Amino acid sequence: MRKRIVTLFQIYLFTLPFVFTWINTELFEFNKMVFTYGFAVIVVALWLIEMVHKKTGGLRKTVFDIPLALFLLSQMISTALSMHPYTSLFGYYSRFHGGLLSTLAYLAIYYAAVNTLQKKDIPKLMHSLVISTALVSVYGILEHFGHSPSCALITGSFNVSCWVQTVQIRVFASFGQPNWMATYLVGMIPLTVLLGAYYKERWVRLIYGVSSIFMTMALIFTGSRSGFLAFLASGVITLVFLWMGRKNITHLEEKKNMLAGTLGAILAVVLVFGSPYSPGLVERISPIKVVEPPPLNRLEQGGTDSGEIRKIVWRGAIDVWRRHPLFGSGVETFAYSYYQDRPVEHNLVSEWSFLYNKAHNEYLNTAATTGTVGLIALLLLQGALIWQSYLLLKKKQTPFVTTITVGVIAGSVAVWIANFFGFSTVTSAVLGTVFYIVIAIFGKKDIDKSSKKYNFYQKNHSFFRHVRGEKKTIGILCVACLAFLYQLFVYWNTDRIFAKGQQYIEAGEYAKGLDALEQAVQIRPNEALYSDYLADVYAQIAAQLHENSLAEATEFEQNAIALSDTALALNPVHLNFYHSRIRIDLLLSTIDAQYLDEALEYTKEARERSPTDPTLPLTMAEIYKRQEQTELTHQVLEEAIALKPNYEAAWQSLMELQLAEGYEDEAKKSAQYILENINTANERALEVVEKNNVTQE
Repeated sequence: MRKRIVTLFQIYLFTLPFVFTWINTELFEFNKMVFTYGFAVIVVALWLIEMVHKKTGGLRKTVFDIPLALFLLSQMISTALSMHPYTSLFGYYSRFHGGLLSTLAYLAIYYAAVNTLQKKDIPKLMHSLVISTALVSVYGILEHFGHSPSCALITGSFNVSCWVQTVQIRVFASFGQPNWMATYLVGMIPLTVLLGAYYKERWVRLIYGVSSIFMTMALIFTGSRSGFLAFLASGVITLVFLWMGRKNITHLEEKKNMLAGTLGAILAVVLVFGSPYSPGLVERISPIKVVEPPPLNRLEQGGTDSGEIRKIVWRGAIDVWRRHPLFGSGVETFAYSYYQDRPVEHNLVSEWSFLYNKAHNEYLNTAATTGTVGLIALLLLQGALIWQSYLLLKKKQTPFVTTITVGVIAGSVAVWIANFFGFSTVTSAVLGTVFYIVIAIFGKKDIDKSSKKYNFYQKNHSFFRHVRGEKKTIGILCVACLAFLYQLFVYWNTDRIFAKGQQYIEAGEYAKGLDALEQAVQIRPNEALYSDYLADVYAQIAAQLHENSLAEATEFEQNAIALSDTALALNPVHLNFYHSRIRIDLLLSTIDAQYLDEALEYTKEARERSPTDPTLPLTMAEIYKRQEQTELTHQVLEEAIALKPNYEAAWQSLMELQLAEGYEDEAKKSAQYILENINTANERALEVVEKNNVTQE
């Protein structure tokens, strides 16, 4: 059974980076998270079956038990006290990773590994990781040169046309985002380089050396500033820890030519292709300059603008932390808590209307969502890895243990640095879990011999020695495993059905879309997002049918309100659901004017939850205008402009209101402000200015 578990770990670690689909609401993280849940269920089931078969049991104590327990406890308390426990349990819908369930999955994988794997199994895990990372690096390199394996799978065309992102400029392979890929790569590069110098077999060393070069090329092509900074830091850390463990790694002296060759090749790659901080030889001599188009989201693209946005978001995260100092607003609830403290300066950046569900700093995000307790628990856990690695290097170890330990600590710190400017994902979390597993397994011998209290993995202390009916017990475990896997499939498949419904609606095939969406809501009635989206579709249909089929329109109208009520009841802290309800009420107000009053109330409530959002006072202006409350319309338009001085829609609404009231001079001033400060090509503003000039002449 142990061999099967080892093989299962190898398959999982090799496969995980490649896992994605094009039939779900989120192509990458969602599928990787579901895949990880499935692996955790299966590997724990096999572990328990082995314990039943051998009549042994208990958890082997490891060097990380206390920090892991403290971290888990902080997550559980934060979830229990969360502003939305459902999100804290399952994770934010679109990120998925980070909820309490994902933490439990990683812990399950950790304890299944340390209780079944041995030191001799570590090389197998390393081989799986390195070969997988090398292949996914080639995947990214091909994208850079205009050939995406993803597009070959999705459309049958071996090009990059299936992506709206400029994937040739910033590759992401099967990770979904360049920074996510870069974080994984910087965690693997130190291990790959060191292992390439460790092995005696020339062909193995060659494979590892070439893999290091591929990983470096792919890292450069991600264009990740934080990733490359972490890459440089990992090099320094590697040298420091190599010096600390120099007594145990004399083998590297014998293979210094190989190590120097690999490092030289990596340096050559950087010189040829450049980095996010400097141009390479290719760029310098190329007669054609590739101009990168403005990124869709500079927060995830890097650069000066990204730094400015981060400062704003980080300040908001600190304010959330101040409001929830001990246990935070709740695991994975940043998308809800941030908007209460969102700095008004956020309205002046290009991505002002984006929903930020992460602080884009793993530590501030942890502080905001799990408080001081959660942050301390995380830092203790990371400190424990550094400390245990240091202890291993101080003692006499085999060259293999020392080599791996240095690679693990350098890779871990590199990932932490990258996450300082971003956030963890499924792949980086799993890689981190593997690093803890490796150090824990290397430390087994000392723990087992130090004291009996650390070694309760014995038959006379075993729960399973009391088990009667081995086959029956194993059968129960198998049934439980299958039941969990079935529920996991339902979870995944419902998301697929929902995504299909969205696609049908966007294509105008409402009948097929409604069937799929209604099926998704029926299967998972507690998922607020499903109810919210379907409510919006119902409202659109009701507004369209009102003139021709009153009875049918009324039914859709009632269903829209009922589902929107359900969504808000399930998640009363998600600002998006308030925006949806306001939009629904405004649509339905064409049927019944009473919905205007309701829309106004929801807008006021949303403003309390997000006081710096300029779209809300603009919406109130629209409502007041339709209610013919001119003075209030003026007031809220001024409030919208005060929140966002370059808000073109608000200025244009003010200009139109001034024209309607006969204040042509004031309207001209508003039009001129738009043209001079916001948009020189605003046709309506140009028309107002020209008309006003003609009138004066």
